[in-house]
Amino acid sequence: MRGFSISLRLAAWYSCILFCGLAIFGVVMWFILTGSLTAWKDRTLEERASRVESLLGALPPRRSDMALPELDELVGILPEGQLIQIVGIDGRRLFPLDPNLLRDSLGTLICPAPSIDNPTVGNGMYRRLCRPVNYEGKPSYLVVSSSLLEDQTLLRSFTFWLFEMIPVLLAVSSLGGYSLSRRALKPVALLISEAQSITAQDLSRRLPVPQVKDELQLLAHAWNELLSRLEVAMRRVTQFTADASHELRNPIAYIRATAQFHSQNVDLDEISRDGFLEIMEEARRAGELLENLLLLARADVGQILPEVSDVDARPHLEAVCDRIEPLARAKNLSLVMGFAAADHPLILSIDVSHLRRLALILLDNAVKYTLPGGAIRIDCEIADGFHLQVSDTGIGIPQEAGSRIFDRFYRVDTSRADDNPGAGLGLAIAKWIVELYSGEITVQSDLGRGATFRVRLPQHSVSPAE
Repeated sequence: MRGFSISLRLAAWYSCILFCGLAIFGVVMWFILTGSLTAWKDRTLEERASRVESLLGALPPRRSDMALPELDELVGILPEGQLIQIVGIDGRRLFPLDPNLLRDSLGTLICPAPSIDNPTVGNGMYRRLCRPVNYEGKPSYLVVSSSLLEDQTLLRSFTFWLFEMIPVLLAVSSLGGYSLSRRALKPVALLISEAQSITAQDLSRRLPVPQVKDELQLLAHAWNELLSRLEVAMRRVTQFTADASHELRNPIAYIRATAQFHSQNVDLDEISRDGFLEIMEEARRAGELLENLLLLARADVGQILPEVSDVDARPHLEAVCDRIEPLARAKNLSLVMGFAAADHPLILSIDVSHLRRLALILLDNAVKYTLPGGAIRIDCEIADGFHLQVSDTGIGIPQEAGSRIFDRFYRVDTSRADDNPGAGLGLAIAKWIVELYSGEITVQSDLGRGATFRVRLPQHSVSPAE
């Protein structure tokens, strides 16, 4: 039953156990009822046989006919289907004097006295008791019998209602069990919902602790203790990252400046000059990485307070495109800007530095992963919010990587790291910027056919998400 909810599995197990219990109960009750009816029938036959024997035993030998009036009276008050007969050892009926075929048949059937059996006569079954008696001075058999029709009717009715009620009880109990299990597991669903809403940025939140002292309360306490340890560990890692990034900025800046100074020496040979230029480039990349790490570390601890204002996005996006255009031209890429008409300003509430950084990350990412001769397009419009779209004809993103490209340090294809240098922090920063303003960023891509990043931000002034 994998793949089904715990509530459904509990209800299924409950239904199976209940069905087995009802089935066993029904079978046991059927046997108990059958045994009770048989015992009651045998006791009745024994009482009647004992009464006949007492009547016959109280008479002088060979004067059994004196008991005929009392025997006739006894036979006369018997319900329908209840019979008393006396049969000779030769099978000849001795009592009653006006027998019918049924009585003859019951009396003359082989009856090894003393015995009790269930002979069938015609379409009916009887319970028959045979005892040896002395009738008119001759050895004979006393046959006391009773029809089993009422007993069989009662058993059939019991069986019918048993098979009718078990499915009904099973259905009602299953629905009730499923409802109770869902109600019992509702606190678990609430805990799951709360746990899923906690991210690395809000580890200070805690799960609600149920008031009832049960396993769920222990689970909530255990999760909250785990969150506390994670919060402390995350704070230490974030603080270390921020401190390390800050402390390394000056040494890397010094390395870059020193390499730049020596590369300008006119007496330097070409090999040494190329070495210094390579040092400068690597120092620049390391500096960008440290800046990104420092930005994310400060964002994690809430140290960044954006300066939000209503701005026209057009000139800032055009400035970013002007900065990216030389890189695109170097790879023979076309860069197309699809903005609204100039008389329609693209106003939104945002920190200008965040808007520029967001556009720069998306365009730089498109340039890196678009092959020479390809095309890049950036579109922007105001329609129920601010919409920014950057599309390219690059190598695309595998479908399985679509949900991870916004993770920190994630690279889609590590084998191309040398061709497209980077640490995998750009899109993580882009996602942080978008979520800071309660926006949304998505990607649509087919491998080998390019990618399209879409950003939606609220147009009007809002308080950045903490």
